[in-house]
Amino acid sequence: MTADPRQIAVERAVKVAALARLAREIGIAEALAVIATAGGVTPRESVAAVCQSRQQQMIVELNRLEQEGRGRAAPMLVARKFVADPRDPIEVEILARDL
Repeated sequence: MTADPRQIAVERAVKVAALARLAREIGIAEALAVIATAGGVTPRESVAAVCQSRQQQMIVELNRLEQEGRGRAAPMLVARKFVADPRDPIEVEILARDL
């Protein structure tokens, strides 16, 4: 039984579009999980590495702002930059307090 070439072309186009959309929407954590799984690193180690990297980035940013003279405002500025939802004042306050 021979498949209709038009149907094959449509299926291929749908797959390409779905993969392109997935590639745009995939998050950093998911991408790192895929890469880590291929590299022999466990998912737990990969997540820990992402968290540690994020924490280091926050500390570097905090130090930079403090050196610029931002002082007590620095933790709030860093929290607004690194929080998942910058419009959520409670989440921002919790992260600022942790810094």
